[in-house]
Formats: sequence, C-alpha cells, structure tokens
Amino acid sequence: MAMKIPMKSSVFALFFVLCEVFCNFANSQSMPDYSLILQDIYLGLVEDGEDVDFEELTEQLSFLHDNPINLNRTNADELSRLSFLSERQIDDILLYAYQHPFSSLYELQLIRSLPSYVVRNMLPFVYVGESKEKPFYASDLLKFAKQELTVRTDVRDIEARQKDPVYLSLKYRYDYGKKVQLGFQAEHDAGDKWYVPRKTYGFDFYGGYLQLNDVKFLKRLVLGDFHAQFGMGLTLNTNFRMGGKQSILHSLDLRQKGLQKKGSTSEYKFLRGVGVVLKLKNVDLSVLYSGRKIDANVQKGSFSSIISTGYHTDSAELSHKRSEWQHVVATDVTYTRKYLQVGMTTVAHFLQDTLSPSLTYYNSAYFHGKRQFSVGSHFRFHYRKVSVFGELTFASNKRWGVGGIIGTSIMPIRNFSLYAIYRYYSVHFDNLLGNAFGELSRQNAEQGFYLGVSTDRIRHLRLNFYADLFAFRMAKSGSRVPSVGSDIFAEAVWDINRDLQFSSRLSWKDKFGQHKADCRLRLTYSTRDWRFSSDFIGNFVKGDSVSFGVLLSEDVQFILPVLPMVFSLRFEAFYAPQFDNRFYLYENDVLYAFSIPMQYGIGARYYLNWRYKVTKWLSLYLRFSQTAYSPWYARQKNIRSRTTDIHTTVRFTF
Repeated sequence: MAMKIPMKSSVFALFFVLCEVFCNFANSQSMPDYSLILQDIYLGLVEDGEDVDFEELTEQLSFLHDNPINLNRTNADELSRLSFLSERQIDDILLYAYQHPFSSLYELQLIRSLPSYVVRNMLPFVYVGESKEKPFYASDLLKFAKQELTVRTDVRDIEARQKDPVYLSLKYRYDYGKKVQLGFQAEHDAGDKWYVPRKTYGFDFYGGYLQLNDVKFLKRLVLGDFHAQFGMGLTLNTNFRMGGKQSILHSLDLRQKGLQKKGSTSEYKFLRGVGVVLKLKNVDLSVLYSGRKIDANVQKGSFSSIISTGYHTDSAELSHKRSEWQHVVATDVTYTRKYLQVGMTTVAHFLQDTLSPSLTYYNSAYFHGKRQFSVGSHFRFHYRKVSVFGELTFASNKRWGVGGIIGTSIMPIRNFSLYAIYRYYSVHFDNLLGNAFGELSRQNAEQGFYLGVSTDRIRHLRLNFYADLFAFRMAKSGSRVPSVGSDIFAEAVWDINRDLQFSSRLSWKDKFGQHKADCRLRLTYSTRDWRFSSDFIGNFVKGDSVSFGVLLSEDVQFILPVLPMVFSLRFEAFYAPQFDNRFYLYENDVLYAFSIPMQYGIGARYYLNWRYKVTKWLSLYLRFSQTAYSPWYARQKNIRSRTTDIHTTVRFTF
C-alpha cells in the first residue's frame, strides 16, 4: 500500500530540491559582479555618509569598470583614481610593471604591499594589455566608443500622497577610452514644478560636460560642469571632502585630483565653465573660469546663506532658485619631479550681491562680502616608505585668515603604517571654496592633531586605530564657548577563512560636552555569487541625559547566472529613542543612486534590490524600500507609521 504524502510536505520537499539544484548550478557558473566590491569600498571610505557625493563616486568607479586600467601602460595619476590604493602600493605596482611587464592579473599577489583584499578590490578596474599605445584614428570615435543612456524614475514617500511624488532623471554618457568623455544630465525632483516663468522650463536641473585627456601637451580640457581640487583641498576643492578619518587608514586619500568632469545630478558645489591643464615637461599649469547662478535668499542686494538642498517645491524655494551669480577664476602651477611635488594655487571668488550671514553666537567670524581671494602653496614628498605632505592657505575675510595642514605617513616595517596630521585654521579663516580635512565641514577656528596606526602583520587579521584631538577657539553651533574634544576609533577585521569574515568597530567621541560611544559587529559570509552579512550596532550617548540605541541588520545578496539577475535584500530593526542615538547605514540602490537613510525612532526597515541584464545593451534596476515605525511610537510622535519608496532605472548601452 503506497504511503500518502501530505501536500504541504511535498511542496516543501520540491522547494528544497529546487533550491539545492539551483545553488549548485549557481556555484558552478558564476557571473562576475562588482557591486559587492563597490559596497566594501564605500564602507571603507566614508563615515555616516556625510559630505560625500556617492553618485559622483559611483560614476567614477563605473567608468573605470567600463574602461579598466592597463597595468602595463599606466601612471601614478591614473592609479590614484582607485581611492583604496596607498602611495606605497601605487609605487610598487609601477615598479613591478617597469621591471617585468605583467602577463597575468595573478601577479598582483606577488607584490608584497598588496594584501589579498586590496587585490580583490582592484580586479574589476584593471587588466593586463600591451605596453605600447595603440594609434588613434578619428573613425574610432564612433566605432570603438561606449555610450550609455539611463532613465531613472522614483516614487518617494508614497503614503504622503504628494501632488507630484515622482523623481525623474536622464543621463547620457559617451566614452572613447580615456581620451574623450561627454555627458548630459537632467533632473526633476519630486514636488518641483515643471514650468515656472523665468525659473523652470521642463526639468529642474540641466548639466553637461566635455572632457579631453592627453592630447599632446594638453593634459586635460574640461567644458561645462566640472570639479576642481588642488593640494589638500584647503585652497580649492569643490568635490566631496578629502580623507575621512577612517579612510586615511586605508589609503591616505589626500592626493591632488586636479580638474575632473562632474557627471552627477548634484546641484551644489561645482563649477560651470572651462578648465585647462597644460603639461609642460615637469610642470602642470591649470587655469579655470566658472560662472553660474546659485540658490540664495537674496533680499535688497544681500543674502544670508547659499542654499544647497536643490529643492524648489513651493513659492519661497522658487524665489531663491538661481537668484545669485557666482564667478570663480583660479590657477594652479604644480611642479613634479621624482619624489617631490610642489604647487601654488590662487583663487578669486566673486558674488553679485553681498553675503551677510545672520549674526549668531557662532558665525561672527564667517566670511562677509562680495569678493574673496585666497592663495595657497602645497607640497608632497614621497620616497620609499615615507611620505610628507602639507598645504598653507591665506584667505581674505574681515582680516586675512590662515589655514594649514601638515602630515606624514611612515612604514617603519612591512605591513605596519603610521599616520600623523596636524591642522590649524585661524579664527578669521573661512574659505568658501575650500573643503579639507577637519572635524567640522566648515574649516574655521579649529586646530587638531590626528594619529593613526594600521597593520596586517598578523596573518588573517587587520588592525586599525586612530585618535583625533581637536579644539575650537570660538563658539560653534552646539557650544556657546570655546571647547575641546576627542575622537577615538579602533577596528579589527578577522578573515576567518576564504569566505568568512568578522569585523568589530569601537569608537568614542567627546564633542561640545556630549559623550558618545559606538560599537559595531559584523559577520560576513561570501562566495562569488552569495553574501550573507549580519550587523549589530549599538550606541551610548551622555549629554543632558543618558540614552541607548540598538540596530540589528541582516543582508543577503546573490547572483542568478541563469538569467542573469542580482538580488539584494535587507531587514533591520532599530531602537533610537533620542535624535543623538540615530543610525546611518549604507544601502544598495539602483545604478548611480545612493541611499544612507537616517534611522531614528523605534521601528524596522527593509528593502529589495533587483537588477536584470536583459541583453548586452539593456539592463533593468528596481528597488523597493519601506520604513515601518511601531504604532505606539507613531502615535506618540504624530507621524505616519510607514514610508515607502520605489526606485526604477533603465540602462541602455551601445
């Protein structure tokens, strides 16, 4: 007599068998994907998602993925675009290629200064090719060029039932290797008007660029939207801030980037005009002009602040839209020879109306006026295991202010590095176009000393530590009196085996009389196609009161080589009763988008990312995310219990 199998059991058994077969097939035919590596790079380079243009960073890495670096025909400038590489590692790669050209990427493992995790991060962005440069023909501009068109549509905060909840952006990109780059962007924010006389015509923001590289003595030409950063970024830096405190331990990413096109849809802190870099033997001469309208609350010939949000949803925001002219003229001369680099930067910044901040207890020394001039000198000396760098800048204000950075990195023994940076920004130093290393995003009335240590001498174990002591010589937002503070960080990463990794981070910050301790534990299991990651984050804040916060997160990411598809899932629960207990956690998003939401309150958040490469020229991206607050907390704070977002992107490549 045949035994009867219950329907539920048979369905479960069938599901189990299919999963087993599918997993075995997936492991046997893996599709290379670099999204996992991008996530690791982001986590190593940024802290709390502050002051970082993820869209721009993603586009730069995407460009390098589509146009990888030939290890047999590269230079220090090109390799420095891989932000996770240190100067010592760049030198060792170039030396290896000079002595005996690469024949395989596996040879990267022979370079002692390259740990296995650095080699893994490099693989999507490098290749081994011929050492001779191929001749250029005009017909190649269409035959071998790569073009891309992306259309992104988001529906944000669905429960709010806004009149126009749809976000829309268009991006076109043309790349002929590293010689010619051309792009166009258009963006419409949710809630913005499609047509307002003399303010908005169609999309809310339009931008574009043309960049030419290495055409005889012309090292670079940029037309349209671009960024400029020289030295340590103290005199001129319109890009995101250089060298987060954690990222310094990975790469000491304080290198000069010069002029670079802007491919993101960000409406704040960029230049629009023309920039030229001329290569004259050992001298790079950079000249730029920018003239564009910015958002500001102009009234009767003056304004109190530059508005950086980019939103224009109501009459007040529309009245501020592009109401102020900003002109920038700058030059930089940089001399490079073997181990030494020395340069001088001058900047003239003109505004149509007078910038006059509303007087408060902390901004009495901020810049006031229509014109600001700044001049700075920067240097970098790098020889074998020692690097010394610095920049000194003078900026006009009510009185001339001075700002300076000097630092060094030393590798006394193999796989053991020491970093030290001292910074000083005087009370009257307030450079509007500078963006350098510091505790606050605005460099003013601050001094501090940073000491870092990084080592992986112990097999399978990486240790990172830094201590930053800082002082403010006048009142700041958050403290009505001059104050001192400290920021201490320790990290241990244990590679248990090839697939399993455990990391722990501990930090302590004392700032403006508030003490905050953070602890983060992460366990990650990953193969070529699968990754499981579990996070525990806790914090303790002591200020006027004492509060605790906890966040638990589980991530699953996997690749289906059959179709091919990529899925990312996350579920997290958080308890952050006070605003100071808030959490920031990087999330995967659709192409060229980023998400680092602030988790505050009591609730849960989950999201699903899906990518499907339909054909060689068509890719689809979808993201569904939702934050759900506990009913009790929602009633207490009088907020909606759920917030839902849907992001979609279509990518055409041809």
